[in-house]
Amino acid sequence: MLLGIHILACNEEDVLGRCLGSVQGLADEIVVIDTGSADGTIGIAQAFGARVVRAAWVDDFAAARNAGLDAARTIWVLVLDADEWLDAGESRSGLRRLLREAEEDGLSVVIENRYGRQEHEALSHEALRLFRADCGLRYTGVIHEQLVRPGARPGSVEGPPSGLRFRHDGYLPETMARKAKAVRNLRLIGKALGQEPDNPFQLYNKGVALCQLNKPKDAEAAFALACLFAPADAPYRASLVRDRAKALLALGEADGAAALLHREADRYADYPDVQLAYGDSLMAQRRALDARAAYEAALRAGAAPRGAVREAGAGSFRARCGLAAAEAALGRGEQALRLYAAAAAEAPRYGPALAGWAEQLQAAGMGDEAIRDALASALGFAAPGDAVSAKAGLAAPADAALLARVLGGIGAHAAALGLWREAGPLAPDDARACAASLAAAQGADAARALLLEALGRGGAAGAGAIEGAASDRAYVAGTAEGPSSGAAPEGSAIENASPCRAYGAGTAEGPDSGAAPENIVPASAAPSASPVNSAAIQVPALDPAHAARLGLDAALYGWEAGLPPGGELLEALSGASGELAELLAAVERCAAPSLPARSPRVAGVDAALPGWTSFVGLLLARALELGLLSLARRLSQAAPPFEAAYAMELYRHGYAQAAAGRLLQAMEERPLLAEENFAFGELLLLKGLYSEALAMFEAAIGDEALQERARLGAAFCALALAKEALQPWVEHASAAYSGGWPLADVEQLQLAMQQLEAMGWRTSWTAAQRRRMNIGETADLDYALHDRQE
Repeated sequence: MLLGIHILACNEEDVLGRCLGSVQGLADEIVVIDTGSADGTIGIAQAFGARVVRAAWVDDFAAARNAGLDAARTIWVLVLDADEWLDAGESRSGLRRLLREAEEDGLSVVIENRYGRQEHEALSHEALRLFRADCGLRYTGVIHEQLVRPGARPGSVEGPPSGLRFRHDGYLPETMARKAKAVRNLRLIGKALGQEPDNPFQLYNKGVALCQLNKPKDAEAAFALACLFAPADAPYRASLVRDRAKALLALGEADGAAALLHREADRYADYPDVQLAYGDSLMAQRRALDARAAYEAALRAGAAPRGAVREAGAGSFRARCGLAAAEAALGRGEQALRLYAAAAAEAPRYGPALAGWAEQLQAAGMGDEAIRDALASALGFAAPGDAVSAKAGLAAPADAALLARVLGGIGAHAAALGLWREAGPLAPDDARACAASLAAAQGADAARALLLEALGRGGAAGAGAIEGAASDRAYVAGTAEGPSSGAAPEGSAIENASPCRAYGAGTAEGPDSGAAPENIVPASAAPSASPVNSAAIQVPALDPAHAARLGLDAALYGWEAGLPPGGELLEALSGASGELAELLAAVERCAAPSLPARSPRVAGVDAALPGWTSFVGLLLARALELGLLSLARRLSQAAPPFEAAYAMELYRHGYAQAAAGRLLQAMEERPLLAEENFAFGELLLLKGLYSEALAMFEAAIGDEALQERARLGAAFCALALAKEALQPWVEHASAAYSGGWPLADVEQLQLAMQQLEAMGWRTSWTAAQRRRMNIGETADLDYALHDRQE
């Protein structure tokens, strides 16, 4: 027989049928090596006509695979795991001819490892999985086993491409958690390192497992040791360098990541993943000009060389998004817009591309509905309300939810609301985003009702009847994982791959869409009946973290609408997050945020409940994030420290005009703090008042935490003043007149200002926050005309 397919399995009844079905008709025999299944795995294997080889599990993947090889009856063997399957688009017609004519002992296949549900959430690599069974090849290594020839070192077996491509989803987060794979892997890697403490490949694998367990500090230490011992030509070294850099970025050590990649970038000039990580580290250092060059290098590299682990889009849409962010930081909005649009064309469902594109379209002056339509077109569907929407329809509920999140991220809640009706089942965080859009259209009490429904009866909820469309229902689904099966290990981990891609900037596939505009029902308004038409389905109970987030937002919307957190909310929270319920009740008793006007504070009440005051700070920040300005103002009166710091909270959340009014009042009463001087300097700078802004930045330089930013702000103002001073000369200059000399100087000043802009010293506001810039608490204060008195 020519070809046998060997599949390692243990308790894989949920995925084995998919694997076997994908390779039916490809081989002369299928062998399933079972290491102790207690479910229906063996029955499924036999139903597909597979021969079952039973092998005792001895904490050694190589031993299990070799047991299958010892039972091989074919010339060639293709090795798979039960959670892998042949890509449906792969051609099989030439495989048997290729095997008959092959002079090599082995051929490689492409493995695409899914780490998320979207098409772009994948890592790919080549692995030698197709080889002759009669030439002595065997596996070595208790985990992340490698194919070796007798007497040769691991990793020495290579082969040309076979043309086969397999997909693997065993490293999806929910699967990892359910089967406790990272814990198992770390245990087996520890066993391997006990035999070879300096083995760089296993040290690298240890770092990967620690990444999967969300321990970046320990992971980076393992990666550092692996880098120390790994040979320069090790096939996994490029991926190791990339993952160490990402772990450093996760730890906030951008300087260390940039230094590492500066040393390695030339060595891996053809590896886009390293160049992409280099660009990310430089952006974290606020070096947009240098980052731009790194992202351009990633684009030039394109597809990674054979043998390297590559993340989808590293040499295309991910690098293009990084380049767009660098261009935006340099003030080149048109270039950023084109790049984000190109990235969205390459990967229409890549959240950062859509979010960046939407933000740049908004900055260019496009209206919310036009932005929605442009993004919907990229996703391949017509937006709700479009003349052809009934004909074109939505591509998928997930696409509607993605687009709604993006629109919420730029504050376009009215445009997002119709999409939430089409979004189908909503995850808890999507329910919060949907509530923000609902609050904008129907008031805070409507948003509160939606979130209460999400919390009620084990997490069941419906968001139907948004804007009265009772037939369009969206349900909030719980995300709790089922219990671990406790099954024995089932297969090897990704060869040379790493889930550390989640570390660093931009890991969420889309923006935070929690902000809401200011047209929310005032606290004094009478609560209206809930417009949410419940058609709930039963789902697993929400985990405490999701319940807490839903409950906190529900309380905030209730307070904004004049509704205290009553029994319905507190009862819903009591099981999942009892501590939050107690804190919310304490805040209502002590701060009464549901009342439009507060009575005088009761002396000593804070001492009786030491926990509630710090909690108010969290509530205040979230209220501003949601755009609940009147509620935030009431919460700021809960204790003197909050009232004193309220101007800066307003400023951080984009309420520039409102913050300016309070800072002006503070200036009349006391000297401003350093952070207040810096903020007011930025506000003056926004109005082009460079001299006044310069004075404020200089006043902030003495603060150690703000010194670098304040110096850069002062330098920018000085350059702007110099440019202003030269402007009259420029206007009268000509090529024939000796006074033309200022032109070159102005260009140099402009370049220097652009470079300063790219250094990240300014406060960063989201697109949604920038919509709030001109919202003030009092109309008669105009800081733009303020002339600072000495």
